[in-house]
Amino acid sequence: GPLAPAPVPRVAGDGRFTLVAFGRIRPYKGLDVLLDALARLGPGVRERLHVIIAGEPLMDLAPLRDRIAAAGLGATVALRPWRLDDAGMAALFARADGFVFPYREIEASGVFYLVQGLRRWIVASRLGAFAEALEDGVSARLVPPGDPSALADALRGCGELRPRPLAAPRVTGWEAIARETLAVYAAAAIGRRAG
Repeated sequence: GPLAPAPVPRVAGDGRFTLVAFGRIRPYKGLDVLLDALARLGPGVRERLHVIIAGEPLMDLAPLRDRIAAAGLGATVALRPWRLDDAGMAALFARADGFVFPYREIEASGVFYLVQGLRRWIVASRLGAFAEALEDGVSARLVPPGDPSALADALRGCGELRPRPLAAPRVTGWEAIARETLAVYAAAAIGRRAG
């Protein structure tokens, strides 16, 4: 399909494990939880991590910037609050050792479907599509949503173990998603006529 990305080879960075939180910046995506989790890590772990938060902001970024400053995360977290074009996305994905989705809630994540074929480690909330497609300890580390302590443990593991996925996520393709969606609408329409 049009969203199946070509494999993006990993570009060597500065030796830190680079985690990317990508997509429109909204409150439900839990970036405050991510920053709180990073703040719980000791300096020795933090210096092994590089977290890039990239995407178009659809919320006030002042609270996130304040958290970064207050926790002394300036050397660990890079905030790139703008929309990326295809070349910018490809360059960002090439730098990623993993992706982080600390969401509070989810229905579906276009970003997750976009990056799941890249064979990178994923840290995500145990919700929806993440819980269905990712196997904890195999392709990802799944954590309870809104739990900075559990997320901190998962991030510590990234810094210390530099995990790589042992298998690809079991992601339903767009065609199957479309078929399932049409089936749901068809069933609802039949139910409405019958009712």
